[in-house]
Amino acid sequence: MKKILLLTILILTFILNINAQDSATDQGIILIKGSSNMDITISDDFPVNIDLGAGYFIKNNICLGSDISLETEKDYEDKLQITVGVSPFARYYFQEKFFSGLEAFKFGDEWKLKLQGGYLFYLTDLIVIEPTLEYPIVDGANLKIKVGISIYY
Repeated sequence: MKKILLLTILILTFILNINAQDSATDQGIILIKGSSNMDITISDDFPVNIDLGAGYFIKNNICLGSDISLETEKDYEDKLQITVGVSPFARYYFQEKFFSGLEAFKFGDEWKLKLQGGYLFYLTDLIVIEPTLEYPIVDGANLKIKVGISIYY
């Protein structure tokens, strides 16, 4: 599945003949991303989390956007719960290799924040693998490790 996704992205890149600007984090660049915790959340049970998102660089190194998330986890009665949500995010990029950011998400009836930090591993000028550490600012939250693939154009 991962190979098919990567191959599809590479083919689309060549078909559309997308030209990169000087930097993947320059103003005007559009970010399209997808990520998952891939069952390596640091907790007793392993919930699955998949995010798809898009963002826009409003200034060099500053990206604003939103994710659509799908999360599954077991509740206190061991029943599977599925949650779908929309989460706005803001990221700041350092040296075109690192980023830190905040993401808002709904927890019960309240909006909370997640702290994020990650690394950009460039496959091409446009396609990036993003390993990310994520920490929700909520009581009892656990550090999450996510891996994503992104396209900057």
